[in-house]
Amino acid sequence: MIESGYLLALAAIFIAYHVSDSLRHALPASFGGLPIGVPWFGAVGATLISLTGIFKHAHDWNTDYELWHYARPLIGGFLGSIGALMFSVIVNTAAVKAQQTNGAVYEVVAFLLGYREATFRTLIQRATDLLLSPSSEASRPARPEPPSPTGPSEDQ
Repeated sequence: MIESGYLLALAAIFIAYHVSDSLRHALPASFGGLPIGVPWFGAVGATLISLTGIFKHAHDWNTDYELWHYARPLIGGFLGSIGALMFSVIVNTAAVKAQQTNGAVYEVVAFLLGYREATFRTLIQRATDLLLSPSSEASRPARPEPPSPTGPSEDQ
């Protein structure tokens, strides 16, 4: 099961980072203002939800989702990073100093968005509507969207 291997690899990275001073010093402290752990937390969230889906659907497994599970940690790392960056912009726009926001907040946001990428898609949709919709449309309440056909449910 590849997801178990991903989880073991992520655990090994975590341990190596915290045990090896040379590894910590070789890596930058942040990427674009976000703590270096943000992509890792997104990948962990994605791996955990993927394992949940694998266990939940052990008796009715759909092989169409296998590639989805192979890519899930990478997707979680990217979505978590982008989502944490968006959160950072929102926090800074809300007149809260970035220095007051603990780096762990961004790591939690990355984990949550890696775990629930459907939430990330909703966040992107809302941000796009807010930023790019004409003002008359932006002031209207958002109507619920039908489920996205672009990917499996969170636990698949």
